[in-house]
Amino acid sequence: MEIEEFAKKENKNELMFFAYKAENDLSIWKLIQPLGVQHNSFGLGNFTDIFHHNSIEIQLKLKFKNIEEVKKFTKGAFENGFFNFENDIQLPLDVKEIIQIAQTELTAYEEIKREEEERLRIIEEKRLAKQLEEERQKQKEERDKAHFKELKDKYGLSNYKEDSPLSELYLHLLKIEKNDELSDDDIRWFTKKKMFLSLAYYYENRNGDGFWDYVKASKYYRKAEKFTKANEILNKIQPVDNKEKSIIETVRGANFRQIGKIEEAKKCAFQSIEL
Repeated sequence: MEIEEFAKKENKNELMFFAYKAENDLSIWKLIQPLGVQHNSFGLGNFTDIFHHNSIEIQLKLKFKNIEEVKKFTKGAFENGFFNFENDIQLPLDVKEIIQIAQTELTAYEEIKREEEERLRIIEEKRLAKQLEEERQKQKEERDKAHFKELKDKYGLSNYKEDSPLSELYLHLLKIEKNDELSDDDIRWFTKKKMFLSLAYYYENRNGDGFWDYVKASKYYRKAEKFTKANEILNKIQPVDNKEKSIIETVRGANFRQIGKIEEAKKCAFQSIEL
């Protein structure tokens, strides 16, 4: 019997260890021939003979106390735990040594097996963790892609095909969405890309200088050719003096001039001068 198979046996007793180690070695089996054994069903018995069947397989004949006929068994009955040594029997030293060797082998095998199982468990744990992380990253990327599309739609950039969450555009739009301060370099980046509508939204909604933010928002709405919005945003301003009123009229006039409403632009210009 291979040690892997033997290790699977449950409730192993001393005779099972002996049988495992003895295998088909008749000289080893002969060591227990003088000893009494206990069968699970037949009770106490004594060996009448131990021999090789067909010169290979060990067979054992036993006479049980309460059974008249002699019964014959293969070594498998001993390996599988149907027998044990008679209770309180004094085992010979050489039999004890064989049992001890078998137990030592099994302990070493089980330790190696535990180590291998632990190694495989760690490998599998790492594999699952990596798989989980990859799945999380994939889900995050899909969420970020969807969010990127929302932001492009929101900030007038739906025509841009770029969809990677690692792109500069997404990182810049995130700043606007979070009301983070855009640096001068950020402003230049949007301007160079002619993404004026994004800047218009940024200045309209940021928590900064209300007056100049609305003025800048109007300018970028005009550059984005959202002329109605460019003038509407100016109506949100509550000017505190004539200087601010003058600036508002100047910007409003520029918006009118851009769409060819020259008379309205002139009126705004004169009002600005008068103020």
